[in-house]
Amino acid sequence: MEDFKHLEIDGGESLALLVIVNVPQEDPLKMTANFMAPLVINAKIRVGKQVILNDTQYSHREPLLIPAASGRP
Repeated sequence: MEDFKHLEIDGGESLALLVIVNVPQEDPLKMTANFMAPLVINAKIRVGKQVILNDTQYSHREPLLIPAASGRP
């Protein structure tokens, strides 16, 4: 966790986790989120970092809206 030392994370009270969402103008229902590389932010000191997760089942283009008939869990 040396990468996070400069974030000064102290138990999580000031910790914020965000994801970047892409909403295509031509079809907003095809919006995706980057769950593979969330933003980790210490809101108290206003410092953050984008973290790339290597061992994850999620994609950098994870659909947010899934059609009901897709059968995807």
